[in-house]
Amino acid sequence: MDEIEEPAYVIDFRNTRNCAAIESAKPGQEITVLVRPEKKPEATSVRAKGARSADGLSFTVSVTTNADIRTHSWGWDLLLNAIEVHRGK
Repeated sequence: MDEIEEPAYVIDFRNTRNCAAIESAKPGQEITVLVRPEKKPEATSVRAKGARSADGLSFTVSVTTNADIRTHSWGWDLLLNAIEVHRGK
């Protein structure tokens, strides 16, 4: 029997408060962010941990699932560009 794979999560750019919180994160700061399953854009958001690196150059998102902790990182400038692109929709 095949195992069911946990969904990958992505930042929920639909929520403007979520985006504003990310944009306001200071270097070295940890915040709560909203994420959603990558393959279900209509899904309800869930809370995750977001942390801007001490040097301010990257942002890492950690999502705790039943199986493990999933993380993904963004370059800070790329993340700000992604927020701006989604804001335009």
